[in-house]
Amino acid sequence: MKISFSFVNMISLTTDLWWSGEQKIGYMTMTSHFIESKWQLHKRVLAFKNVSPPHSGEVLARELLNVMVDWHIRDKIVSNSEDNASANDNCISRLKLDYSNRRNLPLLDVRPSRKLWMSYNLRVCCRFWIPKQDEILHG
Repeated sequence: MKISFSFVNMISLTTDLWWSGEQKIGYMTMTSHFIESKWQLHKRVLAFKNVSPPHSGEVLARELLNVMVDWHIRDKIVSNSEDNASANDNCISRLKLDYSNRRNLPLLDVRPSRKLWMSYNLRVCCRFWIPKQDEILHG
């Protein structure tokens, strides 16, 4: 069931891409976040899809643009938060170029910034430390 975003002026997105263990299948989730007229915060998962390799910035940008076009929200996006994968820098650059070209605007000279996600960093630390806890605690 699709909702209409006609009543929404601005949408922030979060996207994530991960592998499914041994199967080596890539999945992408794209979630919209917006505030409606009564000041209620909403979020909706717009896409949960398989993304075939390579997971380059070009491929990720194309997938994101396809979802935005499908939901008719391409002109309503004000931000997109992604994890700290290097392909996301290229993806964001391509999305900015698309935005600039469609509006006949000069491209802002702003470098993409990576957001270091607490949950990602915590997961990495746990994967390293938990198997070593007996060794660390008991010598």
